[in-house]
Amino acid sequence: MKKFKCHQCGAIKDLPADTKEWGCNSCGSVNVVPQYSDTADEAVTCLVPPKWAGWAKPAGVHESPGEETLYQTAQGTWLTEEQYIRDLGLKPSVVLEAMRKLGREGKPGFFNTSTLGKKGPK
Repeated sequence: MKKFKCHQCGAIKDLPADTKEWGCNSCGSVNVVPQYSDTADEAVTCLVPPKWAGWAKPAGVHESPGEETLYQTAQGTWLTEEQYIRDLGLKPSVVLEAMRKLGREGKPGFFNTSTLGKKGPK
């Protein structure tokens, strides 16, 4: 276990040493863990991530037969599903499936741009 300090509110949390990113329970901000020395005895101060609404949603997925599926965070870190759930509090496979359903025909807000400017039959 290692102590990590939130960049937003300063809360200190004990997390596994292999943590790459984590969501603060106090203020809700995401924290990106920088490279650190194992000999440091004070809490690691985390970096400020990009400020946009989808910070916790997966940005990509790497699936290979016979290998563990990896999910990419908005900051570019690759995490296993267990690490993603532990660190950011979301199950990435469920979130990705929900994101893939957006924009399908029959859903509110769907708009087919391939028919834009074409006139229907007369």
